[in-house]
Amino acid sequence: MKLLKHSIFFLLSGCILVFNSCDFPRVEVEYDCGDVATQITELRSIIGSYENDQFSNFDNANFDIAAILIEVADQSGVPDCFAFTPLPQLVETMVLTSDADVSSGGVLYPAGENLHTLFEIRLADETYTVADFILAHQTDPLIFHSDDHRMILQLLNKPDEAIDQNFDILFEFDDGAMLNVAIPSFVVTN
Repeated sequence: MKLLKHSIFFLLSGCILVFNSCDFPRVEVEYDCGDVATQITELRSIIGSYENDQFSNFDNANFDIAAILIEVADQSGVPDCFAFTPLPQLVETMVLTSDADVSSGGVLYPAGENLHTLFEIRLADETYTVADFILAHQTDPLIFHSDDHRMILQLLNKPDEAIDQNFDILFEFDDGAMLNVAIPSFVVTN
């Protein structure tokens, strides 16, 4: 047994020292969820704060850390095999609207107008504009999988005036499904 351990260590060390890497065969595993439905049927929002790469459901109006978490509503309903695969649907559009006017950077966005340019999305250790997230999700479906099927939204810039209003996000998926996420009373001070 001791000889086997030393042989394996020597083999791996030799690959690294001589070739500076080892070309081991890549094994790809496919997960089959069988007849279990893997379509996203509900998303939910949680108002909180995001700092030091951590989301907390502690509501905070400070612009620098105020955040909205969007996630698949019932993780317990997600089959185990789903946890190892990309979400079955690709996000094609995200329309963020508010029930009141928002002013940012000297620009007034009337109630009901798409506000996607005002937000950024954080997924694990990556940050995207909404448009960049949608493009990236088309080529890498796993990006919304990271961090347990959830994303964090934060305002890109301070609002010109404090906001305290309701937002809605309409997600449209490549299979034609549409889901609306209501975000009640998102408060951000300037």
